[in-house]
Amino acid sequence: MKVSLINDCDETELINDINSEYALNCQEETYIKIKERLERKNLKIAEEEILEDDSIMLTINLD
Repeated sequence: MKVSLINDCDETELINDINSEYALNCQEETYIKIKERLERKNLKIAEEEILEDDSIMLTINLD
């Protein structure tokens, strides 16, 4: 990644913010795709839990 800045700011903080936002977007997109695939296979999410690190744990019953 190459970052060019016109005004003064903390480059490390900016890059960390971009990485955090990217990770959240990836997680959201993955979550949506998993839900769509489960629906196509007539499977349901039994439980969703948001963990301390903001990751999502899904429990799916395969009965």
